[in-house]
Amino acid sequence: MEEPKKETRKLVVNFDKRRLHSSIMLHMRRMRIPSSMIGADLLKGVVFGVMRHPEISIREAVSNAVDACKVPGSTMSVDDGFGYIMDVLEVASETEFFEDERTPEEMEETLKSVVSNFITEINKEYCYEITIQTLDGNLKGFRKYTIGGEIIKCMLFKKLYAPESTYDCMREYALRKVGTEIDGKAITMEEAMEYVNPLLGKKEPTEQDLKALVEEMEERAYKSQPAE
Repeated sequence: MEEPKKETRKLVVNFDKRRLHSSIMLHMRRMRIPSSMIGADLLKGVVFGVMRHPEISIREAVSNAVDACKVPGSTMSVDDGFGYIMDVLEVASETEFFEDERTPEEMEETLKSVVSNFITEINKEYCYEITIQTLDGNLKGFRKYTIGGEIIKCMLFKKLYAPESTYDCMREYALRKVGTEIDGKAITMEEAMEYVNPLLGKKEPTEQDLKALVEEMEERAYKSQPAE
């Protein structure tokens, strides 16, 4: 008889409204989306709506954004809203998405992809914040920007952002990322252990102790989240 598969946990972004708006605006600036265009306000509303209510469709999110953004007496339709959002995306990317006339289906698929990218980046930002908060509050001697601290931070972040990651995946990610920052190439596990040993709290720590520490920090990260 096969053993039941263990359910993979995943952090759910828990920014308050103001923090979520701020995060969306940050990523819009990174995409060079001009804030002066009406499509920018609509796009922000769509991303916000999908993040707060993932059960709604893209079309419903655009409809809600249009209702929130249009002035009294405006005749802006949902299709108009899609068009304004496509305009601002094309300006930001300096690319025309459609050679011929845009169809509603094409605009919806394009916007769905853009919103998905926003969600990915916001999830990444949230997982990073939870990583730092967890290590700052629970790991004695943790310091950002030290090599040992960076190794543990990278391992925990990898697990929180990609919960399906194995220990080997976390380790390889940390060795590659931290090593690249030091001298442009991945460091070895033996070198890494020299840096993290002071944080493991044992006389002769092993790699198994590192694995146990990351697992403990993962549990603490999830326990810090509000109950659903």
